[in-house]
Amino acid sequence: MKQAHGFRRQRGVLIVWLALFLLVLIGFVSVGVDLAKLAVTQSQLQAAADAAALAGGTAVDSLTGTILQPQAILRAQDTGSRNKAFEMVPTPVVIAAGDITFPSDSTIKVIAKRVDDTGMVTHFVGAFLGSAFHKLNMQASAVAEVRRAGAACCGLIPVGAIPPIAGGFQTGCAYQYDLRLAPGAGISGDYYFIDFPPCDQGACAGFPQTGANTLRCLIRNGYCCCISVGQVLQAEPGSMSGPFVQSINTLFDNDADQREGICFEQYTGTGDRVVTVPLTTLPTGGRAPVTITGFAKFFIKYRPKGGVNAQLQGEFIQGVIRGTGGGGPPGVNSFVVHLVK
Repeated sequence: MKQAHGFRRQRGVLIVWLALFLLVLIGFVSVGVDLAKLAVTQSQLQAAADAAALAGGTAVDSLTGTILQPQAILRAQDTGSRNKAFEMVPTPVVIAAGDITFPSDSTIKVIAKRVDDTGMVTHFVGAFLGSAFHKLNMQASAVAEVRRAGAACCGLIPVGAIPPIAGGFQTGCAYQYDLRLAPGAGISGDYYFIDFPPCDQGACAGFPQTGANTLRCLIRNGYCCCISVGQVLQAEPGSMSGPFVQSINTLFDNDADQREGICFEQYTGTGDRVVTVPLTTLPTGGRAPVTITGFAKFFIKYRPKGGVNAQLQGEFIQGVIRGTGGGGPPGVNSFVVHLVK
């Protein structure tokens, strides 16, 4: 009888210890859940701040490289709202205009917050530590800088353009530029395609340096290695009219807005008709060397027409491109936006 009584006592103690252990375990798991949510929310806010700062930085004056602040604020807010971060569940990140500042003419700082009524809701910590911990205030910041483009990285097509001698490219629908020069336009017998070095990245990786298939691929997908200002490349002789016309038509066909002759401000498409081209010195004919002087973006207004002499015409648009900053010459209207903090 004494042994049975002692066994029951031991079993009762084990049950008490097991209950205490389970309470501690539940506490650790609960804190772990909230800590994981905290880490995810911080990452979400940082992503929203980064994206908003980069978007705001694209509102750049194409002549001066300074950020157009009212436009930058609107772009940053719009992009921020496309990102989500936890309250109880993920909700759009609303960035106040007061949380968007401009440390200099070429930099923008954005703060993305979860504070007060929009604070991150804890599931368990608040229950253990009190209502003061039911919602946690959090924030993340990002600073983006606009710099003249020293290199274009991914997206460049092998169609050269020569900057106007006076005044540079002008924005607006009234201005239209030839991006494929026909024979007699200073390049006897050539149409001013550019040879890019072999590249092991992007959709055209592994293609030969020249040829019709390479031209098709590069126009449709863009060159995905870096080309720098001051780099010497070769002009590619020959018309290659068939591959050229087919590729430009593919850009039109892939775009959500295929209307010809419209201005860029009327365009509502998916960006397929917006191309980035290298600006170069004028070649002397044949496989002549050309020097890269900068980069520019154009909106293609018309499908090419004219057979062998099919031309490509575009409207110059503000020049934020994918690339790296530094080294770009003044007066060449292309810029890059990158995060500095």
